[in-house]
Amino acid sequence: MKKSLVMIMAFIMAMLLCGCRCDHVWENATCTAPKTCKECGATEGEPSGHKWQDADCTTPKTCTICKKTEGEALGHSWKDATCTTPQLCEVCDATGDEALGHTWEDADCTHPKTCTVCKETEGKALGHSWEDATCQSPKKCKACDLTEGEKGDHSYVSFVCEHCGDEDTEGMKTSPLHSFVKGRYETEYFQNGDYAYRIVSVDFLEDNGYGEMGGTSVTYTLDPLDSINPGIEGNPDKVINGKNYYWSGGGAAYQPWDYYLTETEIVITHETTGAVVGRFTLNSDGSLYCTYGNDYRIVTGYTYTRKVY
Repeated sequence: MKKSLVMIMAFIMAMLLCGCRCDHVWENATCTAPKTCKECGATEGEPSGHKWQDADCTTPKTCTICKKTEGEALGHSWKDATCTTPQLCEVCDATGDEALGHTWEDADCTHPKTCTVCKETEGKALGHSWEDATCQSPKKCKACDLTEGEKGDHSYVSFVCEHCGDEDTEGMKTSPLHSFVKGRYETEYFQNGDYAYRIVSVDFLEDNGYGEMGGTSVTYTLDPLDSINPGIEGNPDKVINGKNYYWSGGGAAYQPWDYYLTETEIVITHETTGAVVGRFTLNSDGSLYCTYGNDYRIVTGYTYTRKVY
């Protein structure tokens, strides 16, 4: 038995001393395997090991030799998009979402068109759009209501302030039209053909430009047959163009009228209804010309001569 074991060991030693008789065909070592004979599987040396490239935003840790990966990609580190720049990775400079664009707020009196996000401006402020000061308020911007300075003066139109209704009594007194106040103006005209002859007047009773006033009338009637007043035939009250006229009535008949002045007119209104009763303009000789009449005492187209009393 011992003899057999000795012989076996001797054989093994002989084989080892003689070496392998294979003609190796080597494959290069890889990341995980040493240099290896394709024929006999013999190996030599050590595996070369992985050559790792660090993970980045889009790729995990990767072997540059065998492409094996390990772990996960890091993912982008995004910097938010702004009005003018897109979303941007702070590591690799990759771009994501598009730029947001400006959120504009329109220009106003004191500020140009402005982005509410980044405060970038475009153009210029509009500037104020001023309304002139009035008796009610100082100079005021129509757009933003800013006021500046003090209240202004009254703005009179036809002696009445167009903003507050104040009456310019002093202005009335200096107006050429004011000279008619406190007086009577008369005219004579025919009514109903040449049958009735009438003297009418408008009476301005107060020297304040807005006083009560009235009108009077005296009427003479033509008697073509001299039969109306036979007892006084031949002694007429009026003879006009050879025709006899006899007084038939009249006298004071004051009306509830008011009047006011404009720059060019005297306007008579009914005290109760406010309706326009008549309109007069002032002639250069101080007489009044009636441009409109709505009462038999105020006759359109006639000139009224002043009778001071």
